[in-house]
Amino acid sequence: MSDHAVPPASAEEQARRREAVSRAVWHNRMAGLGTPAPWEVALSERWITGEISREEYEALVWARVKARVGTRKD
Repeated sequence: MSDHAVPPASAEEQARRREAVSRAVWHNRMAGLGTPAPWEVALSERWITGEISREEYEALVWARVKARVGTRKD
């Protein structure tokens, strides 16, 4: 994470973010991609509440994906 403080999201912003995450989950399910893993849910909640920024969220997701892909034995 960055060394800057991320201001907590307001109640309205949290509601907007929660709706965005809910829609993304729905779209992924409809596309046959299943439901998010527990780590994805926890990370989304950190972004929803404003604990981490959108940039930090994306960096953490990509780091997790890269680590996962790097360990595949296909």
